[in-house]
Amino acid sequence: MIILKKIIVSHKMVSLIAIILLVGCFRPKQKLLTAPEDSRFKKTVITEDLFWPMGFEISDEGIIYLIESGGKLKIIDPSTGNSKIAGTLQLFEPTEYGLIGMALDPDFLNNHWIYFQYGLPNTIKRDSVTFQISRFKLIADSLDLSSEKKMVQIPYANFCCHTAGSMGFDSKGNLYFSTGDNTNAFETTYSPSDERIGHEIANALRSAANSRDLRGKILRIHPEPNGSYTIPKDNLFADGINGRPEIYIMGCRNPYRIYIDKQTDILYWGEVGPDADKDSVRGPKGYDEFNIAKKAGFYGWPLFIGNNKPYKRINFETGELVSTFDDKNPINYSRLNNGIKELPLPNPAVIWYPYDSSKEFPSFGVGGRTAIGGPLYHFDSDSKSKGKFPEYFDGCWFIADWMRNFIKVVHLKEGEKITSIDSFMSSSSFKKPIDMAFGKDGNLYMIEYGSNWISNTDSRLVRIEYISGNRNPIAEISSQGEYGALPFNVTLSAKNSMDPDKDSLKYLWSIDNEKNISDRENFSYNISTPGKHDITLTATDPSGAIDKKSISVYAGNAMPDVHISLLNETFYWEKVPYSVQVIDKEDGELGKEILSNQVFVQLTTMPRNTLLTNKKNEKIFQRGEVFINESDCKGCHSVNEKSIGPSFEMIAKKYENNDSNLSRLAEKILRGGNGSWGNQAMAPHPQLTKDRTTEMVKYILSLSKPKTSYRKLDIQGVISFPWGNLQIGKENNYLLSASYKDKGAFQVDPIIVVKNYLLRYPKLYGDDFEDLFESNIRDHKLLGRMGSYAKLSNIDLASIKQIVLKTNGNGIIEIHLDNFDGTLIGEAKVNSLDKLIIVPVNIPS
Repeated sequence: MIILKKIIVSHKMVSLIAIILLVGCFRPKQKLLTAPEDSRFKKTVITEDLFWPMGFEISDEGIIYLIESGGKLKIIDPSTGNSKIAGTLQLFEPTEYGLIGMALDPDFLNNHWIYFQYGLPNTIKRDSVTFQISRFKLIADSLDLSSEKKMVQIPYANFCCHTAGSMGFDSKGNLYFSTGDNTNAFETTYSPSDERIGHEIANALRSAANSRDLRGKILRIHPEPNGSYTIPKDNLFADGINGRPEIYIMGCRNPYRIYIDKQTDILYWGEVGPDADKDSVRGPKGYDEFNIAKKAGFYGWPLFIGNNKPYKRINFETGELVSTFDDKNPINYSRLNNGIKELPLPNPAVIWYPYDSSKEFPSFGVGGRTAIGGPLYHFDSDSKSKGKFPEYFDGCWFIADWMRNFIKVVHLKEGEKITSIDSFMSSSSFKKPIDMAFGKDGNLYMIEYGSNWISNTDSRLVRIEYISGNRNPIAEISSQGEYGALPFNVTLSAKNSMDPDKDSLKYLWSIDNEKNISDRENFSYNISTPGKHDITLTATDPSGAIDKKSISVYAGNAMPDVHISLLNETFYWEKVPYSVQVIDKEDGELGKEILSNQVFVQLTTMPRNTLLTNKKNEKIFQRGEVFINESDCKGCHSVNEKSIGPSFEMIAKKYENNDSNLSRLAEKILRGGNGSWGNQAMAPHPQLTKDRTTEMVKYILSLSKPKTSYRKLDIQGVISFPWGNLQIGKENNYLLSASYKDKGAFQVDPIIVVKNYLLRYPKLYGDDFEDLFESNIRDHKLLGRMGSYAKLSNIDLASIKQIVLKTNGNGIIEIHLDNFDGTLIGEAKVNSLDKLIIVPVNIPS
């Protein structure tokens, strides 16, 4: 304004300048343009004392109320992790028919009301269950079971699956709760609309698309203080004439997690979709969905999927394709439909993705799917919380996938139009996120369900907070040894410590009660007192932020040195001479002070596809077991307990380990299937290869075999191996191991050292190779062209004079050490007439 007084211009010009200046003064502050680095987020475990956790809510005072499917309500203080059981409901059964949903009343801090969705116990018919929406009261953190107000009942006749269960309130005090379609979709992995008598359980037209049925819906009511409820006037059938007045959203398959944004009352949810792995004449392949609703409506199932991709109407008696469902005129023709026949126009999903790669949403990856709808984040500039998420995420929708273990951030315009999608903390790992919520502190809270569907030992509740300013350093200690003889000269290093902000760090070392022994990054310390000693490293950045790391070392008993001498430490031939050496600083030497019967040497028969996890030979795996651990298999299967699907041991017991079953089951993992173990379908895995799924099946079927046989050996000798015309699949590997347990010394307990060598059958296949470049593996063969290569890792070439290649093609094969351009040790010309090529190799000593 002072500047304007100094300018001599017309009145109109002054007004124009004033407007420009005012616009500049009051222009809204823009959000950050780029996503924060992953290292700016810190994940903290609040509690791991969970079993089958289903969902949670955070009260306005920051206390977490969490339910488990077995019926327990837990109250958790996120600042301490302390939890208590407030009460336990009596249930139909402690599964997805147990306690599946909860919501805190909007006035919870005053009235202490809490709402549940759960399967009622003592159901009259074993093939049906009724779900109950009830209100309870908490008195002094204890659930008063006698206070129950029963509000809505949802009958699930011929129950099988898909119960959803999520709950939440909007700003007007309306309660939303989701229900599944309770339909067996496994007779057809496309649209379950089977009209045959006796197949009612395979018809979602009777539930999700039926306006007189509460299943396959998101329902909305307004709870009243006396325990009754009224109907919001803008529900889909609020007057009750054409359908149940409680219906807000219809046409859902399994709306597993819903969220209502109380600033806009827009409804968001994740929808678990059907299992078809490819498009067919019956309709589109399966998609999981994320949906947004500003008002009541129909969302397509089982007539449409994804962005309104239509299914075919099928005569299941004959398999005839009768017609295609029309999204301009959707009709529910079912004999089981007692609601309206002409359905509302369907709303498309805003995000939809299949088992294989999505053209529209490629960042969602491939594999099993379970869409988990999460919360919207609203940035509070007045909040003093240090860990609140930044303004970059203001108005963003956080979504997850339970099977793929990711979290995505959906940027929205006007709360419903997607502008972009980010991956969230992609450098971190999540163990099956099943529910998420933002607290008043602006932190994201999440249940990580854990590795398996049943009998989890790794379920946990976590908090993710944002580090806005300087980040703490990360202290790491490297030690040359954990055990040593007296005097023990321990060499320590802080070289692996780091600072996320690239600041230089200062170090202080302490041992036991002696503080500040050294401030160097690397140093050695002489320990003369026997026993356990605690070493602590403190790393400090220039702003004074610190991190500490501690380890323990043991002085007085050196670790025994156990070694097996072999001509080749990777492969075996007909005769393998060996000898074991043991030297122990305190006990002496094998053959002198250490007697041969104190050293245990054995040879164990192993499958040909056995792997060692690392050079230290700490654990033995079959290749297929490694592939299973890398995949999503344990979301539905465990080794020895039934989960959603059968245990691996049950599968091994049912199927014989032969080529026919190997091929059939490997193909089933790729394509998916159903019917072998009841109503549950197995999702397809198009991201895998047939060779990889074959290895997975080999491991599973091996679980029916007796435990591997072994024989005890002398400390030296010659091992004779079976040799000759062995068939594929019967070419065993052998684990040669030697172990010694010392006697302990100077207050340090005895130490056991085991040395393992996996002796491999010397015939290698395509699947043994890795780090493929412009090559691939098919039917156990390595396929490539000129310029392509593949690598064999961690093998010993000592004493090897030649390599025999079985080939079919033209060109030159070169064999190098270590790297693509490493030392050339052999080469051969190949032409299409060659079958076996003998390549002499020259191994440098």
